[in-house]
Amino acid sequence: MKLKAFVLILSATLFGCGETIPNTQVNLSKAQSEKLARIGQVGIAKMPLNLVVQCYSSAPGIFSYLITSSSTNIDSKEAKWGCFHFTQCPFMEVVSVNRIAFAQNINANIDEYSKSHIETCARMMVEKAPTAFSVTPSYADSHKKQQNSESWKGA
Repeated sequence: MKLKAFVLILSATLFGCGETIPNTQVNLSKAQSEKLARIGQVGIAKMPLNLVVQCYSSAPGIFSYLITSSSTNIDSKEAKWGCFHFTQCPFMEVVSVNRIAFAQNINANIDEYSKSHIETCARMMVEKAPTAFSVTPSYADSHKKQQNSESWKGA
């Protein structure tokens, strides 16, 4: 009985058993480091319903994510946002601290992704990070509805 308990404890210790991936330093190219230093932050998240059709990728093994940068929010009128298509990555952020890149707030356990996969996701996120503001879909939808309603006033 003691041997079984020891094996279970050892397995949980060695294989993580649900341990969250810690913040991880990421080595970037010089160009990627400079870009991340300019924008400060890039993150990927679940695609909101109003973007699913616009950002969907049908390529096998490719997933679609919402990507934002510079700590902007997709619920605002404008944001630095876009569609990110890549192999499966956990929802996470990449930040620059004194020109050193870190993947943080990684929404996954250590048994789900390798360290090299997290680093690859982080590099691609920086590569694809939007750098210009654009109107967000939520605002565009509500603004379009408002314009349509106003067009009927006085008709």
